[in-house]
Amino acid sequence: MTPKTAKTENGRTSPTAPDQAPAIEMLNTYSLRPCPENEKIYRRITLDDPAVQELAEKIRIYGVDPIRVSLDNFIISGHQRHAAAKILRLKKVPCLRVNIYRGGDEDDDPSPEWLKLLAAHNTQRIKTRTEMMNESLIQISADDAYSELERYRWEQGKVKAETIKIGKRGRRKRISAEKQEMAQALLKIVNDNEHFWPLSDRAIHYRMLNRPPLRNTKNPQSRYRNDTASYKDTCDMLTRLRLSYKIPMHAIADPTRPTTIYNTYSNTRAFIEDELKNFFKGYRRDLQLTQPLHIEVVAEKMTVESIIKPVCRKYNIPLTIGRGYSSLPPRADIASRFKQSGKQTLLLLILGDLDPEGVSIGETLLQSLREDLYIYNAEAVRIGLNQEHVQRFGLFDNSGEAKKSSARYKKFVKKYGTKVYELEALSPEQLQEILEESIQRVIDRTAFEAEIDEEKKDWHFLTGIRSQVSDVLKEMLAEGGGECS
Repeated sequence: MTPKTAKTENGRTSPTAPDQAPAIEMLNTYSLRPCPENEKIYRRITLDDPAVQELAEKIRIYGVDPIRVSLDNFIISGHQRHAAAKILRLKKVPCLRVNIYRGGDEDDDPSPEWLKLLAAHNTQRIKTRTEMMNESLIQISADDAYSELERYRWEQGKVKAETIKIGKRGRRKRISAEKQEMAQALLKIVNDNEHFWPLSDRAIHYRMLNRPPLRNTKNPQSRYRNDTASYKDTCDMLTRLRLSYKIPMHAIADPTRPTTIYNTYSNTRAFIEDELKNFFKGYRRDLQLTQPLHIEVVAEKMTVESIIKPVCRKYNIPLTIGRGYSSLPPRADIASRFKQSGKQTLLLLILGDLDPEGVSIGETLLQSLREDLYIYNAEAVRIGLNQEHVQRFGLFDNSGEAKKSSARYKKFVKKYGTKVYELEALSPEQLQEILEESIQRVIDRTAFEAEIDEEKKDWHFLTGIRSQVSDVLKEMLAEGGGECS
């Protein structure tokens, strides 16, 4: 059927009364073209959007509703369904043809009628106030709607404050052929340890010492070693590898520079759906409840937190990162948790560097708990890094020299010698193994397994309650309309 057309000001033709073809067609998912104007009116749709991922799961179970497309395969309604279909790798999706051409390429401006049609087909969509404003602008005038929309977005995007002026900066150098051996070594370490992402620069530095590459293949004397120059080279290379998209940004973390963000929602419906999805899923039974000892883990460095936290979580054992010698607040928190536990004895499992300061952390912490906070029935066990681990895991090449400036230098050298080893010299698997073994040695395994069995029963009970309550809340939401903004 030939659509009715009318001349616009720029001489292009566009339908005045598009008709809906009733037949459903199965079209190639990747032949459909997202409408460029969709992002100008609504938010950008991305595959990592939680709403799109949730929609993909629903489509996987219930199937996908038809997507409305133009005669030249531009999507009119169903951009989120199209994105969800890509997540599911669906080769074809059901489509309904709307008897209209958008015309031109993605970069060409559409007719005002096309913009009106796009807004009309998205009336059921949950929108932000900005999106609703964009739709209103389109309805102002068919002739200048698009220019009004662009002008509005431009005005809204202006920064009403004095901005920082920047000077010129030299281009960051590309990774040369001479640095490729080192680059490949870094890539292998990062990819092989994906299970422990995010990694720290220092942890990767110590992994490099196991099979040290040449830092520059033109210089046979540039073999990677445990020194400042090699470490700085690793930091620089990791930056360049991330900026060139060889390594994902989230694979490397800097825990010393925390960022604060807030969990927000564009409307109340999205919040309610999120809450229902996670309803009654935060329950954890106190697996240490029937243990005779109150056990806590104290680690010297933030760089190992992501590695040891899963082990502590498995046993529900509190973890404190001291960042060297713990300050008073975390020490007081340990004392408070112990008192609340009602247990007879506090046992601290200490993880720290094998150096003058690292080996004294447990002793200093224990002294403070006893003398400052009056926790006399407290004990501590240094579980790593110990000399036995140097032998066991072959860490000889990862050593440094003890600092003579340390007040504890003589005492350390007398007992351990001059070689020092950092906690990061252990691989993530080795560190987890040490912690797991240490916990297993001090807990009552029978009592722990009994608590695991009780937790399974708890989850079975809560799942039934969750199902009943969720159904009631969903009905209330449906009766309320759910069109919250």
